[in-house]
Amino acid sequence: MRATWAVMLYTMRDGIRRKAWFPFAVLILMGAALIVLQFGFTVKITAATPFADNIISSFFFFWAWGTFITTVSLGATSIPNERRSQTLFALPISRWELIAGKIIGTQILASVILAVGYAVSIGLAYRQHLAVTPYAHFGFATALTATFVVLCLSVPLGVRASPMVAGTITAAVLMMNSILEGVGNATDSAWMREVSSRLPYQIPPQPINFAFFNSVNMPSQYIDYPLLGSNALIAVGFLFAMTILTRKMELPSPEGRG
Repeated sequence: MRATWAVMLYTMRDGIRRKAWFPFAVLILMGAALIVLQFGFTVKITAATPFADNIISSFFFFWAWGTFITTVSLGATSIPNERRSQTLFALPISRWELIAGKIIGTQILASVILAVGYAVSIGLAYRQHLAVTPYAHFGFATALTATFVVLCLSVPLGVRASPMVAGTITAAVLMMNSILEGVGNATDSAWMREVSSRLPYQIPPQPINFAFFNSVNMPSQYIDYPLLGSNALIAVGFLFAMTILTRKMELPSPEGRG
C-alpha cells in the first residue's frame, strides 16, 4: 500500500509537469473564446442571450474532451517513460503497485480538472439564470467514468505497446460504439446499429455534449448510472486481465509480492 501511495504521488507531480497538457490548454482557450464572444468579458446577466445553454454545454464539451486527450496521453506514455528513466523500475515495486499507483494518481488529476470545469460551467449557468438539471450531473459522472476507462485501458497497454499504439487502441475502443452507431444511423444500417448496441463499452457522448441544455428536455431514461457502473467494472476486468498477462517487466519483485 505504501508503494502504491508513493507511485500515486510521484505520478501526480510528474503528470503536472508533462507536455501532455497542451491539447487541454488549446481546447480550454477555444472554450474561453466562445464564452467571451457570446457573453462578453463580464459574462453579463441576461435572459436574452440566445442559446446560452448550448454555449455553456459547448464550453463543458471543450473542457471534457481536452481532459480526455490529455488523460489518454498521460496513461499511454506513463509506463514507457518509466522504462526509459528507470526512476521507479529501480525500486522493489510490483507491477500491481506500479500500475495501480499510475492509474489512481492520473485519475485524481483528471477528476480535479473535470470538477473545476464543471464548477465553472455551473457558475456560468447560474449567471445566465439557467437551471442545472440532473442531466448535467449525469454528464459530469459520464466524463469521470470515461477518464477512468481510458486509464484502465491505456496504462496496462503501455506496458507492452508503444505510446502511439496504446493511445490509438484506447481511443478506438472508447469511440467504437459511437462511430458504429453514427454510421448505422447515417446509412440506415440495422445490423451496424445492432453491433454497436452489443459492444461492452457503451459510454454515451450525449451527456457530455449536451450537459447543460435547457431547451431540450432530456427524458429520464437517458440518465443511466448503472450503465456507467458496468463500463467501470468492464474496465477494471480488462485492467486485471492485462496486468496478470503481462510479465513482471524489469521490476525487481521481492518474495511474496507481484
